[in-house]
Amino acid sequence: DPKKYVRVRRIITPNWCVWQIQDQGRGIPKASRISTLPRDLEAESGRGLFLIHQCFDDVRWSKEGNRLQLAYRRN
Repeated sequence: DPKKYVRVRRIITPNWCVWQIQDQGRGIPKASRISTLPRDLEAESGRGLFLIHQCFDDVRWSKEGNRLQLAYRRN
């Protein structure tokens, strides 16, 4: 839908790199924010959130589930 937007914000501090990604969608339900691999490893979906949790030090969702904040601790 060309009328909708995706907002990406980057925050860099001496200790953290943070990305906030938000869209105008209804969000991901809390029960679907699973950070484990799907039981069926041949499933066509379910790996993305697992990979996100493996790659980032902190993962947070907004209450509505339409904003994701990813943070990586800098060395």
